[in-house]
Order: sequence, then structure tokens, then C-alpha cells
Amino acid sequence: MDQMPGPPPDIHDRKITIIEFNDRMFRTHAINRSPIYFGKSGQHRFDSPDGSYGVLYAGRDEYCAFIETFARAAGSTTITTTELKNRCLAELKAARTLRLVDLTQSGTLVRLGADARLFSGDHTISQKWSKAFYDHPFKIDGLLYPSRLDPAKQALALFEGHAPKLVELGRQIWFAGGPLRRLLAEIVEHYALAVIEEQRGVRGADDEYVFPAPLKPGQPLNACAFNNILRRLGFEGTPHGIARSSFRDWIADCTEFPRDLAEMCLGHVVAGVEGAYRRSDMLERRRAIMQAWSNFIVDL
Repeated sequence: MDQMPGPPPDIHDRKITIIEFNDRMFRTHAINRSPIYFGKSGQHRFDSPDGSYGVLYAGRDEYCAFIETFARAAGSTTITTTELKNRCLAELKAARTLRLVDLTQSGTLVRLGADARLFSGDHTISQKWSKAFYDHPFKIDGLLYPSRLDPAKQALALFEGHAPKLVELGRQIWFAGGPLRRLLAEIVEHYALAVIEEQRGVRGADDEYVFPAPLKPGQPLNACAFNNILRRLGFEGTPHGIARSSFRDWIADCTEFPRDLAEMCLGHVVAGVEGAYRRSDMLERRRAIMQAWSNFIVDL
């Protein structure tokens, strides 16, 4: 399929549908992070293409806030209790009425020169559209658009600097008891998902291994265990190779860290004359890379 074109040069002259939004919104976020966060990572659909503004994503209801976080990849059908215990559901409201481009209404995409790939295609293109909307003379606060995984649900992308102050009305851990647990059960049933309870009690307090053998006390997990898991999941390669390759691709595609520092993080030795004269281990600079990698992994 051909790639969807970017925004047309005359987009600011075209008719756009703007709605006034004064409802609550819902956002899933890491338990140790604030729910009010305008990201500039460039990794998400309507992020700024040049990092000039941040974008906050939310769902119009709890279902959208759930599915956009826990089932971001098509085909995902399982969720672990650890994921649910490490994420909160926050309820937010803007301090004033929001003015949003409504991309859910009939005819809107055709008038703009876009199509449904705006919500499911290449992020590079959708980010160009984001910038065009951000620069629109109407000074809109953000976008209202259909969820990629459940088009019947609506999501919001709010622009930093345009959107007003957001007020947190409350938050709860997704795995909390009471009404939220009942809502969680309804959502899981609606999307036919499976919640997996992690194995308990395998690793004892005095166990020297991070991954002990479940049936052989005092012994490490069999070296083939992770290889077997990857094969069952349909992946080719080894855990060692996949982990290192993922790290190296992340450095190249998502960061501006220097190549030589990336190679040092992987333990690759610089050969030749350059290696002979390079005596520093660049520990502090490598520490910054590894912390950034850690933050990226935690947010997945």
C-alpha cells in the first residue's frame, strides 16, 4: 500500500471540524510518574516531528485509556498482573473548555486530504500532520481521533503550550480492588484478553540467582529456557543477540548518543591506532546512556 501523503500546503485554508470538549478524560501512566505529562520522545503517533512541543495522550473513557496502553500491538491478548500493578488510571479535566480538531466526524478526513492511515500508518507522516494542526492559525488545543485498536473509542492528543492547565481529579492503580477491579474485569472480557498471574515463590530470599530453576533448588534456570520461549513466540535469534541488537537499534533510531559510546556500552573494543590512544572508560557518559535505556524499557 502506498504511503499516505503529508498535509497539503493549503491545509490552513481547508475546512476543519472543531468541537468544544468539556468532558473528563482518562490516562494510563506509570505508577511513579505524574499523569500530566507532555512527551517529546518522537516515538508516538502525534508527537512533534522536531521536538518543539510536547503531546499528552488520553482516552475519552476508561476503555480507550486501557486498550491504548496495554494492547498497543495488534494481536496482543495477554496482560500480566505486574503490568496492571505498575500502572495507574488517572481522571483528568481541563481548566477550561478544549477546542479540538475532530477527526472522528464523517467527511473530515476527505476534506483534509487524509485517510484512516493517519491513525494506523507511519508515525513520520502523522507527526507532520500534528505539526500542521499545531501551527494552525485557529490555535487549537489538540486532536480528537479514533483509537487504532478500537475505532469505536476516541482518544485525545493535547498540544503543550496550547492546551490549558489540566487538573487531576483522581487516580487508582489498575489492579486496585473495588469498583475499578470490576471495571477491569468488564474491559478484559470485552476485549477477550487474558490476565496472567506471575509465578510466585520461585526465587527465595537467599537465592543467589536472579532466575533460579523452579524444580532444582540452588541451581540456575536452564540456559535453553529463554531460547525455547523465543521460539514458541515465533522469534528467531537468541536472547543475548536480540537484547543487544534492540539496544543498538534504539541508540541509532531514537537517540542522539554518539556511536562510539554505544559501542563501548556493548563492550566492543576499538581497534587500531584509535584504540591504542583511547584510555578513558567514559563511565559517566555511558551511565547516562544506560539510564536513558532503562527509562525507555520501563515505559514500554
